[in-house]
Amino acid sequence: MVAALVRLRELDQVTVSSDSLGPYLRAWSVSWDWIPRPPNPESGDGLWLLAWPLVHAAGNLVELMELRLVLGGLVAPAAFMAAWGLLADRTPRLQRWSAALTAGLLTAMDPGLVDTLISGARSYGAPELVGMATAALAWALRGRRWAVMLSAALLVLAADHHPLAAGMGLGLLAWYRPLRASLDRRSLVLGAAVGGLFALPRVLRMGAQALCGEGPIECLASIAQSNVPEDVDRLAVIGTALHDRFLVDLGWTWPLLLLGVVLALHRPSTRHTATWALGGLGGLLLMGIVVGYIRPYHLRIVSVPIAVAAAVGLSRWWPACLAVGIAATFWGWTERPVGPDPGALARADSIAKAVVEVEGTLWVDQVWWDGPPRVDAPAVVLSAVLSGVDPDRFQLDPDATMILLTSAGPPAPWPPLLEGPGWRVHPAPGPTAVRAWVDERAHGPHSQGGALDWATALHPRTAEASQTRW
Repeated sequence: MVAALVRLRELDQVTVSSDSLGPYLRAWSVSWDWIPRPPNPESGDGLWLLAWPLVHAAGNLVELMELRLVLGGLVAPAAFMAAWGLLADRTPRLQRWSAALTAGLLTAMDPGLVDTLISGARSYGAPELVGMATAALAWALRGRRWAVMLSAALLVLAADHHPLAAGMGLGLLAWYRPLRASLDRRSLVLGAAVGGLFALPRVLRMGAQALCGEGPIECLASIAQSNVPEDVDRLAVIGTALHDRFLVDLGWTWPLLLLGVVLALHRPSTRHTATWALGGLGGLLLMGIVVGYIRPYHLRIVSVPIAVAAAVGLSRWWPACLAVGIAATFWGWTERPVGPDPGALARADSIAKAVVEVEGTLWVDQVWWDGPPRVDAPAVVLSAVLSGVDPDRFQLDPDATMILLTSAGPPAPWPPLLEGPGWRVHPAPGPTAVRAWVDERAHGPHSQGGALDWATALHPRTAEASQTRW
């Protein structure tokens, strides 16, 4: 409840963009296309799969993101359960409670995890999935066979959400011996089989991507390094990521986290807990060095393992451990991330309500002239279909009424349907008229067009990129 509250109070800061809405648009496309597709080449089916129930439960974008923020709070109970389960039953009860509560509070109040949810970084849920996998592994040590299979499935889904989560595989080495002592060989084989089954769609898709015609290695490398600039200093990138994640995100708590991890590493009974966290962090950094691309928010993937290891280590002195959790709660409550465009969700919902009042077939598109982008065509269309509007009303039809969303720039010659600071909504005669108006300007826009995302989601079998050019 605390974690959900901390996230829901930032609902107004959630970013609306192609990255943040891509998984939900793809999830919606499953209703029309029997072949689901991830929203970007480097991700897997886990992104749209976990977004699918949300798009069918929400009635607009605000409700959609409320559900997503609440689910983001699952890191806290996952950390609580993991810390409780990783300490033996003979551990004094106050020590177990202090470890579990501190681990839960550290993740509930982590400003970096809140920022991940509002920043629109493809809405990936890798931190939550790795956290739940950690809790499952803790219960697997208690002889639960189902927990091994569940943890394998969750880790594969985490890598589907963000490929760098595959670096947690290095941390898995720490679990082999304790799991082998707690479970029979058959259980471990079943866990590996479930993980392989969940990974099969991703493996098949990577096989298809490797056949782009330039050689398998080159094809996959071009996808992995699509965000990497030339002549990147890989060590500098790693250093920046570590600095921003630990010194900026975690503030004064990082030395205490480090101390707790070292204490957990020192004790044989909790060593695998610390090795899981350090191994996972090392795996992420190693993948970042190989690819040449890693950012501070990628390191948030290992948030729960680090918080759990730190809390378990500090719990030997349970009053100090609990004091850390309480202090982190007060600190985290005041460290509030700020989005680049407050109110974007409610704005998109209000525009969608007005747009659907326009009669006939609609082509929703956008022109970004200058300043921050204030309106987004896929967001407006997604909001409309979530509220129950017939998706067939939105078409890439040259004869349709074009709903033109403009960010800054000169006013269009047609009366605005809605307008606000830095944005306008114009019903226009069609793409040809809008094209002529744009061409008359002395200076071109920063970018134009934005219908492809919603068109391929609502009409995946017929919509093509060439149809969106005007």
